[in-house]
Order: sequence, then C-alpha cells, then structure tokens
Amino acid sequence: NTLDALLSAGINCGSKSRLELSSKADGEKSSVSDGWTKRLYNWDTDLDYTYSGEKCILSAGLFFDNVFFNYRPGVDSVSNRQSVKNIGAHLSLKSALQSKYPYHVELIYNNLSHDKGYNNVSLNSGIMFAAKQGSAFGLDFNIASQFGDYANMTLAPYYRLAKGKITLTSGINLDLLSQSGARFDVSPNVDFNMRLTPCLAMFVGVTGGFAQYSAAELYKESPYIIADSLKIKQGYNLVDAKLGLSIDKSDLLSVSLSAGYRNSKNSLFQTESKDKYVTTLLKQHDLSCFDVEMFANINSLPGIGLNLFAAYYSYINIDKAYLLLKPVARVDADLRVHLFRHFYSTLSYQWAYYNDLPSKQNLALRVDGEFSPNMGLYVSLDNILNKDYYDYAGYMHHKFSAMAGVLFRF
Repeated sequence: NTLDALLSAGINCGSKSRLELSSKADGEKSSVSDGWTKRLYNWDTDLDYTYSGEKCILSAGLFFDNVFFNYRPGVDSVSNRQSVKNIGAHLSLKSALQSKYPYHVELIYNNLSHDKGYNNVSLNSGIMFAAKQGSAFGLDFNIASQFGDYANMTLAPYYRLAKGKITLTSGINLDLLSQSGARFDVSPNVDFNMRLTPCLAMFVGVTGGFAQYSAAELYKESPYIIADSLKIKQGYNLVDAKLGLSIDKSDLLSVSLSAGYRNSKNSLFQTESKDKYVTTLLKQHDLSCFDVEMFANINSLPGIGLNLFAAYYSYINIDKAYLLLKPVARVDADLRVHLFRHFYSTLSYQWAYYNDLPSKQNLALRVDGEFSPNMGLYVSLDNILNKDYYDYAGYMHHKFSAMAGVLFRF
C-alpha cells in the first residue's frame, strides 16, 4: 500500500509580498522479507512568507516534518511504531539582483527529536565587492552548531574574475571545529572555466570544507539509524577535485565528462548491525576515492527530453564492510515525453552496482496531465521490474506498486 498527497495554497499580500502554505504526505506499507511488514510514512508542512523589494528580498518561514516508521524485530526488541519530529524556522535577507554590493544572510534553527532532542542552528552569510574589469572580491562567513555536540565556523575569502573566455574563482576556507577540543583546518576553493570554442569548455574545480552531520542530516541518510549512530564526529573534505570538458549547444544538448578525486576525514558509511540486516549502523572512516562521471541533457527531438547520468567510483584502502551502500557504478536515466495537450510521461531507470549487496534496478513510470488550470491527475508505477534491492542497510525497497491521484487547485 502506498500513500501520496499534496496540499498547497498561496496568497499575494500586495504587489511585493506572498504567503504560501504547503503540506505533503507520502509513505508505504509493504511486506518486505521474513514475514515482516515495513511501515514508513512522512508528513511535511511548510509556511513561507516572501517580500521582494527593489533593494532586497526577505523571506521567513516555519517547517514541521514528521516521520513514522517501525524497526525490524531484533533491534533492541523494538518493533512498535517510532516517530521522528523535526520542527524549525528560517529567516533570510539578500540583496536584489542589480545590487552594487551583493549580500546574503540566512539563519536556520531546527529541533529534531527521537530518543532525545537535538537542537541545531546555522548562519550562512556573505558579501561581494565589485572591482574593475569584471573582477570582484568576496567574503563568506558561516556557522553551524548542534548544541552540546559541536560548533563549526568558516571564514572564506575569495577572488572572482570573469574576462573574455575565462571565469575564475580562487579562495580558501578557514575552518574551526569545536568537538572534543578545537581543530583548525584549511581547504581550497578554486573553480576555473575556459571556453575553448563556442560550444566546448574546460573546467577545473578544487574545493573542500566541512561535511555537516547534524541529527537532521543523519535521518535523511536513513530513518532507521540507531541512537548510538548519532554520536559521531563532523566530516571534513580535505580536497574534492574535478577536471572535465563540457559541451553546450543552446537548449538542444548539454554534455559534461569529468574525472575526480576526493580525500576526506570521518566520511559517513551505512554498515550492517549485529551480523544481519536489521537496522542501519552509521560508521565513519577516512575516504579516498577516484571517480569518473558523465551527464547529458538531450532535447533535440520535439516533445522528447532525455537526462542521463553515469558514474564509476574506485575506493582506496577501505574495508568492504563500509561500502555496503556505496555504489561502485551507477546509471540514472529519465525520458520525458509530451504525449498530447497537457499530458506528459516520465520513464525513469536507476541502476547501481554494489560490492556485496544485490544491484539496484528500478524502472518507474509516471504520467501527469491537466484537464483544466484547476484539475489534473497522475498515475505512477514503481519497481516495474519487481527487483529486490536495499534502500537502507537492512531495509529493502518495496515490490511493484501502482498509484493514481487527482489534483485540485483552488
């Protein structure tokens, strides 16, 4: 059984202000394996206000996310319904598009509760000063904290140049982490792009910095984590490098091919728990990985669009136990077709190869249509091939499912 519902409403408060309310629910009840019935339901509600002025844009909002699920039997003898609540607020202010000194400030607070409460606050801010001949200087300042566990602070000065066929951003991240004692790190922030022909460009990127592992981010990784998994250290990317070529021909074709290398501390991995797949045990290990990635967007035929992503990853000196749900290779493809009038179909295929788990193969089809500006419908088919594969360590994806719904707009 599957559930999918969306309710949204908006009202203009004058010519420059808008208030929006949206609520979404989705979930599933399915017999997965060993006679166990999996239940996983999500309910998200957002209230947002936006003011768009001549000099600035102000936005503020509240959000409430609630996840209901059940563990498999054998997880500390707990199989009854579990609940994770995430409630918070955000406030942001940024300059208008044509500002002489572009700036942005965003403050976010959230409280996640499951076995206990986790309070997080983050501040993201920055300002840029234009100089002569297409160059500019900028400074970003960011803070992230989970009360009682850690606090991160980043000061990131940079220089930006756009001249002729070249665009360049060059800077560094000065990072301070307070978790079991203070630690100071420095990472690069370099992005270079040079157009070789009107359709062909070369790009190089070398970046780094914190990988935020707040309680809310961990539950996005898997709702089935056990409480001890939350006692983890913050991750840090020492270097994340990319070198590649891109082809861009108007709106008809865009292709990029890149090779990369990443080296990070305390990366996050899903592993098995208690020698059988009963729940997700999050562990950490330093990561060193080479990758090759390809992305293509093709719209050369009328009414037909294709998005394609393919990648290969080579992990260095890491035990296979850490790589359960880290794909060695993956392919994602979406084919969108305009059927007639206001009806569209999207055929999606996802494939991923893992070291020790069954390969992921998911073929899905969704058809969306509108009868009028106020009424529409959709039909969704998932796991058409009826394959067995894992969404999370210990928890398999549901079998074939079908869903149909009607949309009303007021």
